[in-house]
Amino acid sequence: MLFHIGTFGSLLLFILSFIPSFNCWLTYEPIHLILPAILVVTCACGYTLFFKRVFSNDLRNLSNPDDFISNAFISTFQLATLLYLFMPANNGIITFYYIMCILLFLYFPLGKLRHAVYYFAARYHLGFFYGWRNVWPLQKGESGNSSIEA
Repeated sequence: MLFHIGTFGSLLLFILSFIPSFNCWLTYEPIHLILPAILVVTCACGYTLFFKRVFSNDLRNLSNPDDFISNAFISTFQLATLLYLFMPANNGIITFYYIMCILLFLYFPLGKLRHAVYYFAARYHLGFFYGWRNVWPLQKGESGNSSIEA
């Protein structure tokens, strides 16, 4: 969950970075300390998951190459966002950050990262479609499996 929070937070920071007043807002002391601290934790979660995929036989057998690529892309994007927040005036960091953003947005429609694009629309459709048919969520006392009778 923390990894996903960091991903959506990094994407939000990227979008908001095009608003000049937002960039000034990032320099305030509590925000300047809290956002990078959160990204340190979420980035560590991302790289921990990546190394678990590499070294754990169970996860390695379940994972395909796209899982490794997507995990590495997002973790590095979070790292680039973290570096950008720590050193916003460094031209090398800025270049690295925007190259990572470009590569990430180019990879979005090709890999498993596309689930971030349609996640919210799918959740809306799920709630709207099944909710109006009065079949989901299950009513109190229903088991959800009609083939098993008590």
